[in-house]
Amino acid sequence: LNKTDRRESGYCRVKVEGKDLSFYGKKIKTKNKNFWVYAANPGKIKKPSRSHPIVQSYVDLFIGGCFQIKERYKINEFPKQCVETTTEWSKYWVNDRVHARRPFLVPNFYKIDKLLSNFFDYYLDNEYQ
Repeated sequence: LNKTDRRESGYCRVKVEGKDLSFYGKKIKTKNKNFWVYAANPGKIKKPSRSHPIVQSYVDLFIGGCFQIKERYKINEFPKQCVETTTEWSKYWVNDRVHARRPFLVPNFYKIDKLLSNFFDYYLDNEYQ
């Protein structure tokens, strides 16, 4: 936990009570167990804007992780649920992938792009400026 705290030092570690969790219909014993999430510091959150857009590299990391969870735990709808339950998506979004013209260098890029283009008609219009 200490290593994770150091890695996520820009975030706040928040305890989540077992009663507030669901495990996709599976029964999990939560008694005497600790569950944590790392959340952004509320004072540092900015809404996306022209000068502070959503960056594709971070979206790739997030949605890529959702696809990994889908595969590992066989939760087919998980990436879709990640997009649907995330708020503050915005038209202020730039493709800052290191090689934006070579997206195939990003794991799962095709799945990520396909999923997001199903939700946002402006998704594929975003480019780094």
